[in-house]
Amino acid sequence: MKRNSIYYVSVVLTMLMFRAVHAQDLVVNAFIPPGALIQKEQLWNVVISNPSSAVRTCQISLTILNKANGNKMLTALTNNIVVPGGARQIQVADVMPVVYNALHEQVTLGGQGLLPVGHYQVCYELVSNKGASYGSTCIDVQVDVLAPPQLIFPENKSELQEQQPAFSWMPPAPMALVRNCTYEYTLVKVNNNQTAADAIRDNAPVYRVGRLTNIAFTYPASAMALEKKQLYAWQITAQAATNIKSDVWTFSVADKVPPKGTPGDGLAYTKLARKNEQVSYSIVAQGLKFSWYNESLDSLFQIRVVDVTGGDHIPVSINEESIPVFSPGINIVEIDLAKAGKFIRDHLYEFSLIDKQGQEWKMSFEYKGKKK
Repeated sequence: MKRNSIYYVSVVLTMLMFRAVHAQDLVVNAFIPPGALIQKEQLWNVVISNPSSAVRTCQISLTILNKANGNKMLTALTNNIVVPGGARQIQVADVMPVVYNALHEQVTLGGQGLLPVGHYQVCYELVSNKGASYGSTCIDVQVDVLAPPQLIFPENKSELQEQQPAFSWMPPAPMALVRNCTYEYTLVKVNNNQTAADAIRDNAPVYRVGRLTNIAFTYPASAMALEKKQLYAWQITAQAATNIKSDVWTFSVADKVPPKGTPGDGLAYTKLARKNEQVSYSIVAQGLKFSWYNESLDSLFQIRVVDVTGGDHIPVSINEESIPVFSPGINIVEIDLAKAGKFIRDHLYEFSLIDKQGQEWKMSFEYKGKKK
């Protein structure tokens, strides 16, 4: 009987201790705005509830998982946080300093893109200085771009005068969320009584090509010839961690296409290449057209043009009034070469754009303008 009494008292004490410990547990709730996780400061919109009257001290341990493959993307540990009885809204200043640990190459702790586009699980755990857990929660977060690729040319519902048209578009924005982005171009016929969106979804492609690195593409002569008076639909898909589709536009080819004359500049904008990227090549009659993503807040950059014909590297002087003012984000630029400097027909040139830190973006072009 005595042994049973001791066992009963022991069980009661254990249950009371268990209740006492759990009576002191904290509750954490996190609120991350939907759409885009741009900056790491957005992670700390947290409310901690303390059901007891005693003041508690804890740290927040954070882990971000990629739900597509289970990979850990990021971990973080905050400073000590004092939580009185009741609920406390946590501010960014309350968690500082925070120790971040990026576990994937696509996580960027600085700048404007913390995580690339994708589906993530963000887990919070309240821990004591000794590592004991006071409470935890996890929420799902979908990181999306603010704008998908934007089609530029040919204009929607236009009638073209060439059977090998040039296509151009703008990348998704912000580009910081779409790492290592390439593009897929899709062209289909639109049948009678069919919408462009239905045609893209249901019809077999007339032409499709993927892994394009430029935001411009010229329909190749080796592809199936475009039929005159036939309505076509086209779409661009940005391919990164997920596929991001543009709107669907249409065009047709005129019944009478004029014969080819002197070379023109087309309507495609060549993407400037970074160091170690393949440099793009263009044929230019007058307007040098290029696209470039300005990741900084600077507006003035150095432009350098070199004549590389025959292996020589002869600088070309560029008039200051021809140097454009750039804006942050995507820039679609055209420079009138006839007004910018002295260029020689059939010569090959290298064009460079250089920022204050010495970073350089390049393209090559062959000049087909008037003889000088």
